[in-house]
Amino acid sequence: MKRYFSKITYPIILILILASLVGCGKSTIPQTPDLPVDLVEISQRTFNYFWEFANLETGLVLDKTENNKTVASIAATGFGLAALPIGVEQGWITREQGEERALRTLNSFATGNVEGKNGFFMHWVNWATGGGVWDREVSSIDTALLIAGAIFTGEYFGGDIKTLADELYRKIDWEWMTNGGTTLSMGWKDGGFITSRWGDRFDEGLLATLLAMGSPTYPILPEAWHAINRSVTNTNRYNGATHIALRDETLFVYQFPLIYFDLRNTGDQYTDYFENAILATKYNRDYTMNSDRYRVYGEVWGLSAEDQPFGGYKAYGARDGNNDCTIAPYASIAALPFTPEEALASMKGMINKFPKVYGEYGFHAGFNVTVSPQWYSPNYIGIDQGAILLMIANYQSGTVWEYFMKNPYVLEAVKLAGFDRYQ
Repeated sequence: MKRYFSKITYPIILILILASLVGCGKSTIPQTPDLPVDLVEISQRTFNYFWEFANLETGLVLDKTENNKTVASIAATGFGLAALPIGVEQGWITREQGEERALRTLNSFATGNVEGKNGFFMHWVNWATGGGVWDREVSSIDTALLIAGAIFTGEYFGGDIKTLADELYRKIDWEWMTNGGTTLSMGWKDGGFITSRWGDRFDEGLLATLLAMGSPTYPILPEAWHAINRSVTNTNRYNGATHIALRDETLFVYQFPLIYFDLRNTGDQYTDYFENAILATKYNRDYTMNSDRYRVYGEVWGLSAEDQPFGGYKAYGARDGNNDCTIAPYASIAALPFTPEEALASMKGMINKFPKVYGEYGFHAGFNVTVSPQWYSPNYIGIDQGAILLMIANYQSGTVWEYFMKNPYVLEAVKLAGFDRYQ
């Protein structure tokens, strides 16, 4: 019986092997059992990035994992602060652990250990010493992302944490960062201001502009909000809808301001920014879904700033000439509050069809299966992780929006900008 089974089995196995070899020259998608999307597990893996890659002495969070393991970014650190209330709410850390980490982090800035100027901080710093590294740019948007995370964390924990967050906000001289103009400069380095400004185009600078307007100490004029260039629009060729756009259609620029500011069911004299983000998100997805170049990805989509194949970083987007079939996982995940069905489908597709992109700390920074060899970024990037974690939390419970919008300076900002729900 055993010998007879072998005589039948071996030829079958040989046939199967030969059949599999026939398709080796084609681009194939690895198949795994169809797994559901577990948002809690994804969130916990992502949270662990901030918990494990923050310096235990300073609280500064690594910019990314693979290289430069001594370099923190203040934007990632802001997301690291914002991760703490989510960790407490989910039971991954205790409230005491969250408070201790938040105080340690905020004290690093309050005591002057993190290098900066006039309340703003260097974009990249040594995670142990706080000294500026690389181009030593004092960054307005990265400081805004830091203080946004501090505000949310302060409102959640209260007490000394709220006091420290308030003190840091009060020290930021937003007026100085205008360099005598109306809108904010993108930053300061080498003894001078960067000539490009937040307002020259429609992008993530909305976040910094609102925070600057709401400042209790060094506010910029509300005219800065009206000076933002909203003249570029994009009409979705697939459904006819038009949105205010960034020309390069890099998706994160629509997402980052709305991670913190709750602009649902409200608008100013120009637009409904939440609805505008929905339209931009749908265009980003439609661009990939209707392109033969992206057909190998199925329901997976997301074109945004990310690692690019085999080295470097690029602000990809849904515009011809600004993409090479590289997918940014965080882009579709952070779209959960805007297009939940499409975002969940993309997440499920990545987990099941491209399992290499999902690892110990959640989703890696990018992948491209149209190049040879297929490429998966080895990195986890702090700001990507922050967008994933906080937008999942907003989708599930609105936690970030709930606490952030309690802050009186934040409420003053949206009032000055003219949002009808906050008048």
